Amino acid sequence: MNLCELLDAEPYLSANVGSGTVQELADWIQYTNHDGVSPMADWRRENGREEPWNVTYWGVGNETWGCGGNMTAEYYANIYRQYATFMTDWGNGEGIYRIASGASEDDYHWTETLMKNVPYSLMEAVALHDYAVFDWSDKGPSVNFDEEIYFKTMKQALNMEEYVTKHIAIMDKYDPEGEVDLFVDEWGGWYDAEPRLKTEYFINRIP
Repeated sequence: MNLCELLDAEPYLSANVGSGTVQELADWIQYTNHDGVSPMADWRRENGREEPWNVTYWGVGNETWGCGGNMTAEYYANIYRQYATFMTDWGNGEGIYRIASGASEDDYHWTETLMKNVPYSLMEAVALHDYAVFDWSDKGPSVNFDEEIYFKTMKQALNMEEYVTKHIAIMDKYDPEGEVDLFVDEWGGWYDAEPRLKTEYFINRIP
């Protein structure tokens, strides 16, 4: 967060709802945002930071349909409601953005479930993730690729327009006033690591 200040960039923190607790998230927000006297704010000062960072953007979990917990949409909607209920901005002025862990690619059921089951008073945005990968078991080279691989990747990337359009259509059905935003917070290409880098990584990992 200090680096974000130097870069004049906004930090975006993601809460651990897979193996963490509601109390941990509440404590982190207090630690980063509270300017008054409290256990977490006092601890921040003891650690050398007097002023709060006033973090606005908070993801409530990340990819909870996969590595963030392998949850169903229905289960996560309930988990989200629980965590979001205890999130307060601690007086940072602008309030906080609670961002639900949203769908991967064309999982429209995920978005519909969140929009149906989470009160909009508890949710400022829903996330969406997509990577231009045409084969996860063989993602292709990050360098020295040929035209065929390049255009396959570009073709896959073009799917994003359809995903955004259809997810927004679902959101508009339940939220015609547009109270909840769509955040595309992970998007890009994903490639196999170069053999040299893999070798260096494993050598560096040897005790």
